[in-house]
Amino acid sequence: MALGVSHYFVVVFLLQLVAAVLLLAGRFIPLALSVIAPVVVNILCFHAFMAPSGLPMAVILSALWLMALFNVRSAFAGLFQK
Repeated sequence: MALGVSHYFVVVFLLQLVAAVLLLAGRFIPLALSVIAPVVVNILCFHAFMAPSGLPMAVILSALWLMALFNVRSAFAGLFQK
């Protein structure tokens, strides 16, 4: 109930919308993947621990995100250097 009253879902919706528009436009793909990553992790954790019936779709979503990340992995190469 607190999430609804605080309008937290509006922020999440706007983040998802911005990331989706960027991905569909093919612009700023690394930024879009970075913005949507926490949402994907939350979806995966929610279905893994609280609602396992949706876990297959969450795994598919995560796999699609990883495939998109793999295509632009050079943009994230700096994160994995000492």
